Amino acid sequence: MFEWFGHKRRAARPAAERHSLEESLVGVETATPDQAQAVWLDLASRGSDAAAGLRAYVQRRPGDAEPLRLWLSVDSGEDFVVAIVHLLQHPDPAVVKRVLNALPSPPPAPQRLLPVVLALLQDADAELRELACFRLPMLAHSDEVATALSARLDDSAPVVQFAAVTALGHLGTQAARAVPALRQLADCRDSVSMDFTPAGDTICLGDAAQTAIRRIERSSAR
Repeated sequence: MFEWFGHKRRAARPAAERHSLEESLVGVETATPDQAQAVWLDLASRGSDAAAGLRAYVQRRPGDAEPLRLWLSVDSGEDFVVAIVHLLQHPDPAVVKRVLNALPSPPPAPQRLLPVVLALLQDADAELRELACFRLPMLAHSDEVATALSARLDDSAPVVQFAAVTALGHLGTQAARAVPALRQLADCRDSVSMDFTPAGDTICLGDAAQTAIRRIERSSAR
């Protein structure tokens, strides 16, 4: 027995007692939340055997969060990477945000995902730029990433500035060239509202910059 999304996974049932993937997914789009949850738990018990069916479902209905999260946890291989890249270029920003939020760590084929996520730093949607900043250190610790994040330090959206500052801190030595720009922000007393915290906390941008500088300097001293 082991845990899967907080639920105990049972031993697989004999094939004759289980619905096929196609049967499980029929009607789930119009099912009640409880019925749909039962389908996702059943598919979770199948692990990688459910990957292809889930991938097809997510590509058809990328706005459904639960199957997206489940699919990202069980799939692998070239078709998986191609599907993620496609979804990260989806015209609906909400879909791209869900994929960025659900990306597994470590992500599959980070070098394939890197140029797509870098491109999101130029998106008109500030929340997308913010999420892209947070995800980049997960994909690569490189001069290219450090340069791209440094360019977001003067972003028009404070939440993007904060995300860039934080991400640069996680890059460590690779972000050494960004320290002068971070020092310019270190005295900033502007507060950034963090929508992702339960209480909607505010964080001082200058304090975040000082923390990032300490991280980089500690990393460089090793």
